[in-house]
Amino acid sequence: MNAEGCIESFCEDVSGFPEILWEALKKFGYTDRPLYRGREFVENGIFKCRVVLHVSHCPEHPDWKPWTVGAVGAMFHDTCRAAACQALHTFCQEREEEVEKSVIRFFPPSNPHRPTWVNRVKASESIEDPTVVAMTKYALAQDYLRDLYHLEWRLCISRAEQAETEARDLREQLEQARERARIAEDLAERTMRGWQKSINYYLQKLNRCEAKLAAAYGRDPITHTTRRNTFYLPPGRDGNGDPLPSPGIPEYEEDIPSHSGDEMHEDVDSCA
Repeated sequence: MNAEGCIESFCEDVSGFPEILWEALKKFGYTDRPLYRGREFVENGIFKCRVVLHVSHCPEHPDWKPWTVGAVGAMFHDTCRAAACQALHTFCQEREEEVEKSVIRFFPPSNPHRPTWVNRVKASESIEDPTVVAMTKYALAQDYLRDLYHLEWRLCISRAEQAETEARDLREQLEQARERARIAEDLAERTMRGWQKSINYYLQKLNRCEAKLAAAYGRDPITHTTRRNTFYLPPGRDGNGDPLPSPGIPEYEEDIPSHSGDEMHEDVDSCA
């Protein structure tokens, strides 16, 4: 791996298409191995690797310019194999005349519908050696199957990326919902504290008024609290089942001190 984070290799020890590609290039006069330069990364939660294959000048064919081929896969070496396979297809299509007279003439091009390739496949059936014919058909079938698997792999990657995107959106929505819930809980807590503070404030004012009214009427004061069962206490009963008088509450009208209307207003106003 170089300073830029790229992986560089000549794939000398990688079997399969990199080896086949190098053997084919040597037959056309190439002296330098293809350079595979790749970078591994994560995209939409999927681990990927992008490889660019570089083919240098060919000393026997100075007019052939250097060329590159790219491929995307999962791991570096697997993507190098895919890039080498694609390079073989590209080379066989770009150099049809030279390939026609070589041992790789039955390597398929990038476009299998080209007239030159179709005629070449038809001509292969007239080869006297049946082994060559059978191996050619088998190799072409394998190449076609590889293309199908590659297409299926791309579809699977696309579905996985879509699922990862949807999962990421759902996680973001979940975080937003949690944030809204936290804000709502904080608001509810502040509201409850404010409500409790208001209740306590008005209970204190009410108790002060009750104390002044009890003093004015000559009875014991009634203390109000936030507990629900202290706001109303039902009267008890005696042995005969008759209700007992509430303690501290005058039972007869003559026991109630007389006040003028002005005095009552003053008492109530003074409670505030």
